[in-house]
Amino acid sequence: MSFSSAKKFRCTYLLPIRRARACHEEMADFALYFRRLARAGCEVLVVDGSAPEIFAAHDEAWRDLCRHVRVNPKYTYLNGKVNGVHTGVDLASCEKIVLADDDIRYTPEDIERACELLEQHEMVRPQNYLSPLPWWARMESARMLINRGVLRTGDYPGTCAFRRSTCLRVGHYDGDVLFDNEEMVRHFVLQGAEVCYALDFFILKRPSTLRKWVEQRPRQAYEDFVMRAKTLLF
Repeated sequence: MSFSSAKKFRCTYLLPIRRARACHEEMADFALYFRRLARAGCEVLVVDGSAPEIFAAHDEAWRDLCRHVRVNPKYTYLNGKVNGVHTGVDLASCEKIVLADDDIRYTPEDIERACELLEQHEMVRPQNYLSPLPWWARMESARMLINRGVLRTGDYPGTCAFRRSTCLRVGHYDGDVLFDNEEMVRHFVLQGAEVCYALDFFILKRPSTLRKWVEQRPRQAYEDFVMRAKTLLF
């Protein structure tokens, strides 16, 4: 990526992803989303930890819409997503990075606000809202609202934005933990980075399937055990 081409981007949108099988419906959905992000001024960087045949299918679908790269094998954390994040930070062309899970969907207005906040802060931690709302997503929304009412810093989002220079300065966060999104924020704070807990900044999160929601219960329990008073109450 040349300097002149990098200048046209306002930020790097970093998506770490790994799939066990190729889903053409999902690939088409991401293709539409990548186009919207590009129109919003994003360099779209997808770091793909999928098996070679799945990576090849993704590459055929996305190669003209984003930078689609493999995870750098020098990163060997137990949490594969963290390996993707560090690979993406190394390769990002922009100072401002928006990091998002695969179920997060930013609008152009969201990208603009995230970039504006990064002018003043080293990291921005927004909030999520779920849509649509099947019954398990309604339960998840209730959990998110309780966290916002109990925690000064709000619920745990599946996205954040940060300055690349700050990430390089504070160094690697622990990649051998389950709750990697919050581990990254905590690491930034412990290393003296200035974090904006943007409690009025809401980013769409698509609900998981019922099966995946059930699988996520142990991770959610891990989150809630940090809040002993809340756990005791329930």
